[in-house]
Amino acid sequence: MRKNRPKPPRYIISTAEFSQCTRQTVKGLSSFFGKQELIPLPGGKVGIPSQLARMYLSLKEGVDYSFRVLAHINLKGGVGKTTSTISFATRAVQYGFKTCILDMDSQGSASLAFDMVPEDDDPIFCDVWQNPGEMLMGSLKMIQKNLYILPSSL
Repeated sequence: MRKNRPKPPRYIISTAEFSQCTRQTVKGLSSFFGKQELIPLPGGKVGIPSQLARMYLSLKEGVDYSFRVLAHINLKGGVGKTTSTISFATRAVQYGFKTCILDMDSQGSASLAFDMVPEDDDPIFCDVWQNPGEMLMGSLKMIQKNLYILPSSL
């Protein structure tokens, strides 16, 4: 009988992937973090929670976690803006960055990809733009811890 374990975050980096970017062995990372801190993943893999990845990269690698704005902008459609944004955002979360996607596409492709399509009365970017101080925090949708989206729709 399987134990009911809490479901791991959807976007989590494995020790094997993390070892490649830190030039440390999987065994070394496992002993640094402690087995009780790591998360079992399907396929016999082991994941590192994003807050531990952040702590490690900040202390050991000198990664700067200060606020940044990155924009994928192009007027031409079909060039990979949404795909790049989703890939970049989910990887950033795995490395411990707090990430928010502003879906400004009228088709709402990123919102659809995360299954965060707003209801008819939910505010979208155009609404929030008019009054960000009052509307922004209530308009963001949490995908998982440290990954949010301000959805868009047609």
